Amino acid sequence: MTTQYGLPFGLLLFLFQLAAPSSAQPAVTPQIGAPTVVASDDDASRSNNQSAKNESAADATLPAAPITTDPVPAPTMSAADEAGESLPNEPIPESVAADAVTKAAIEAELESTPLEEFDVRARDEVWTISSRHLGSRNAAIESLQFRRRIDGGRWVNESAANFLSPYAGPGKQQTCFLIHGNRTPEMKAIRRGLQTYDQTVLGSRPISTSIRFVIWMWPADQIKGQVRDVRVKAGRADLHAFYLARLITAVQTQEPVAVIGYSFGGRLAIGAMHLMGGGSLCGSRLPNTPVSSPRVNLGLVAPAIRNDCFITTRSQALCPVNRLFLLHNTRDQYLKLYRFLKLDDNTPALGYTGICGMNRSQISSDRIRQFDASQSVGSDHDYLEYLADKRIDALARQNLFSGVASNRTSQVSAPIQVQPMRGGSVRLSQ
Repeated sequence: MTTQYGLPFGLLLFLFQLAAPSSAQPAVTPQIGAPTVVASDDDASRSNNQSAKNESAADATLPAAPITTDPVPAPTMSAADEAGESLPNEPIPESVAADAVTKAAIEAELESTPLEEFDVRARDEVWTISSRHLGSRNAAIESLQFRRRIDGGRWVNESAANFLSPYAGPGKQQTCFLIHGNRTPEMKAIRRGLQTYDQTVLGSRPISTSIRFVIWMWPADQIKGQVRDVRVKAGRADLHAFYLARLITAVQTQEPVAVIGYSFGGRLAIGAMHLMGGGSLCGSRLPNTPVSSPRVNLGLVAPAIRNDCFITTRSQALCPVNRLFLLHNTRDQYLKLYRFLKLDDNTPALGYTGICGMNRSQISSDRIRQFDASQSVGSDHDYLEYLADKRIDALARQNLFSGVASNRTSQVSAPIQVQPMRGGSVRLSQ
């Protein structure tokens, strides 16, 4: 028997069949403004395939940028912001290892070497100074924890008086501070410090001056909450700048000082310079400032602070600085998102764009050298990528240490090809 359907019921059946789900895969709607989980400050961004690495210490765990069709405006800079030069296409002889090891091999060796096997020259000293336990900006220098490395890779406790005592050895001694980035536990901070001493101080042509190398450790262990972690650490970096400023002020009249700050460590270093120059931070300032003469060679590696800080919130930071050496990365995938954290009025990061507004600063541009390291480092926010690059290392040695020849023509084996970049910086050519 044939079933007959009336028009209304047949129409409903047709509409029901039309609305039935098909076998095709539905389109996935992208999430807008979802947070991006970043694994580490200097390890997790080496490639998209390495997000499961054991070490996870991010300096820049930032929220993803909102989807927009409007281009991000470039910071306004002038020709006066330009400082420095590009690396030559041919490597600098000083930066070429005797056995021509590759950058990847250098990184692997630095990561696999046991801490006790890192060598220290007989005339050099390696210290750790920790403010990790302090919470008041008014803490005295004696409240810091001092330790010195001795034979066999062992560490002994020392006093502030011993650290500040005049150098009694032959020749001159230069003190160098290394300040690590965010999400860096104590043992990792020590490893990064020994790696930096091994590459930058010893290197293929060791620095002739005696070096007192200080690994500065501040409370940068990971805390719960991705964005909260970054915001809290920015505040801690500003607070612990007081301790560093007090200590450098105590030693600077005795010997030249070099300071290297990576990511949020760069923020801490800039804050210390600002305080030493007579500036105010967190509503407070140091007594007996400003410093009468510049005595600090400041090295900043991908610093996580606003790009116009030298003319705004840290306007006195360059007063005690003899020379500024800045490495920024216009491809850094994490610092690119820094402005969305609302830490610094939505201003891009100094470590991403380079210096903004130096034409309005009182410092002479010939005291500033800034480089875009994007072609050497890529999109990684990874301290080892900078440390293992021999050309970057050669530039750092020339700009930070007094025991390195400054005659550029004698150090370069091929004509320098300057490649001006947006914002007046220069690119490190490969």
